[in-house]
Amino acid sequence: MLEKQIESHGRIYAKQHNQTEYKFTSMNRTAVPDRLKLAPIPEEHRVIVARYIRFVEYKQTGKKPTAVQAREHKRLRDLGFTVEVVDSVEGAKWVTHEMSTSIFMPC
Repeated sequence: MLEKQIESHGRIYAKQHNQTEYKFTSMNRTAVPDRLKLAPIPEEHRVIVARYIRFVEYKQTGKKPTAVQAREHKRLRDLGFTVEVVDSVEGAKWVTHEMSTSIFMPC
C-alpha cells in the first residue's frame, strides 16, 4: 500500500478517536516526521504538558491573529494545549522563560 494511502487511513482513524493530526513540514529541518498527532489532554495534565509543549503564533507588534488563526487557536485550546500569541521580543523571551522555569507542582 502506498504511504499516502496509509497516512490517509491513519488520519481518518485518528479523527474517529477524537484526535487531531497536522501535516508536519519544516523548511529549516530535513527528515521531520510526516504528522503531528494531538489527543485531548485531561484537565489535570494540562499544566504538565504546557511545561514542555506550547503553540506559539508570532505576530507583528500590535497585530492580532486572523479569524482563521483564532479559530485554530481555539481548537487547540479546546484540546487542552496552550497557545501563545506573541507580538514582541519580550513576549518571545517570556514564553521561553516560562517553559524553562516552571516548577512541577503535583496535584
